[in-house]
Amino acid sequence: MKKILSTPHSVASYVVIVLIIASFQTPRAFGALFEKIDRYTETALGEVETFAEKTPLKMLNDERNKWAEKYALRVKPYFKAQFDITDNVFKVPDPDKSDLLWTYTPGVTIDYQAEYGRIGVAYEAEFKYFTKFPKQNEQDQAFAAYADLYPTQQSYINVTENLAQEGATAGARFLEPINYLDNTVNITAGYKIERHTLEFSFQDFFRNYASEIHRRFDYDDDKFSGRLYWDITDKMKYYLSYSLGFIEYDEDPARSTTYHELLPVGLQGIMPGGAVVSANAGVNLRNVHSDHRNDFHYFVTSISLKKTFGEKTTAEIVLLRRPVEATFDNQTIFDEKLLYGGVSYVLAPKVRVRLGVSVANRDFEEPAVVGPLSVKRTDDSFGINLGFDYAAKKWLIWHFDYRYERRNSNISGFDYTENRLSIGTTLPL
Repeated sequence: MKKILSTPHSVASYVVIVLIIASFQTPRAFGALFEKIDRYTETALGEVETFAEKTPLKMLNDERNKWAEKYALRVKPYFKAQFDITDNVFKVPDPDKSDLLWTYTPGVTIDYQAEYGRIGVAYEAEFKYFTKFPKQNEQDQAFAAYADLYPTQQSYINVTENLAQEGATAGARFLEPINYLDNTVNITAGYKIERHTLEFSFQDFFRNYASEIHRRFDYDDDKFSGRLYWDITDKMKYYLSYSLGFIEYDEDPARSTTYHELLPVGLQGIMPGGAVVSANAGVNLRNVHSDHRNDFHYFVTSISLKKTFGEKTTAEIVLLRRPVEATFDNQTIFDEKLLYGGVSYVLAPKVRVRLGVSVANRDFEEPAVVGPLSVKRTDDSFGINLGFDYAAKKWLIWHFDYRYERRNSNISGFDYTENRLSIGTTLPL
């Protein structure tokens, strides 16, 4: 088992914590199962609720309500479990790498509401157990902290930190999981003057791999940004932005230093008809301080539209294009294009149905040596997820998901198809 690295970043902590404990729609899906599938019966569900009412869980909930009322302090522990059946655990071309995977995730969030703002922290540990390939067993951990402060009516300061230690499943049964640590610290300060807001921010991100063979992909990205907002209406605002960043690969001198500039324009708010929009588009300029590397210029965009129809249906569309740091061969970056569409529908008072579809393309910008050939890698991916959630009891939410993924690459060794069935549960304690 791993232990989380001890020192959170030296800068003061904050992040807008996104710990959604009742949904599998995020990339890191959690949920399901205790000991055996036959516990998925109404009798077992009733026993869980009875247990919660008659043990210290009930007293803990009462005590938390007192803390919230008296001290504005909210403490929310939770437990999630998930059972996965997959026919391609390593995401490789040959389809005979099936396995059963058990995942258990305890966690807690703590939030304090003060007169001057809000502060909070969150922590969770994820224990993964593989049935056929126990060498891939892993313990992941994540910590987040935030401070959302308002010194005056016109000013605000946001500080966030997000620390995640993860072990990605290896590409073959004889390899160890790929362990790495990500840490992101962001400091933002803004001042509002009538219908305009001037904002400045600094972000520091670093990634460290545990194994020597992957250490050359360690990097640090420091970014300075400025943004000017105009409130067009009470519900909509436009902005202009500029950011300058520096990427350092200390363990790989061949990658040298990269500085990148981003000049986007965007809008945020609620459109006529009630759709929530967040959109921006601009130019990303990447300059590598090396005579052996190419500079790259991109048109980048991020568009998100979300709308609720009546009381039961929610739809979302996301379009994204961005450059991403690559961890393949001698590549510096790849150009990622992603389109996602999702819809959820409340089928009954306790049942929600979900459908999500995504298509993506990744173009690696530099040639890689594959056997006797030198080629630029290109991947096309498709995924579809069908699931539903069932709030069986006050203390228990069930999740059932089926996901299909397919990747086609011009380097055949990166092709794969995976079918995955997940059964999960969330217990808000």
